[in-house]
Amino acid sequence: MKTEEQRLLEQEIRNLRKQNTILKKELSTLDKKSILFDEMIELAEKEYRIYKQKNANNK
Repeated sequence: MKTEEQRLLEQEIRNLRKQNTILKKELSTLDKKSILFDEMIELAEKEYRIYKQKNANNK
């Protein structure tokens, strides 16, 4: 027989696994959006001959 503490810990593990799956999907979506935005900027730079300024803090 499982103790109440064991049941609670197992439930917490299930909840964390569900949350992890959701966060992985969100991260994947955000990565795809970032790639698309970068491509849009590149197209705009080429089409309109505008160039984004590089952040001086980026290295």
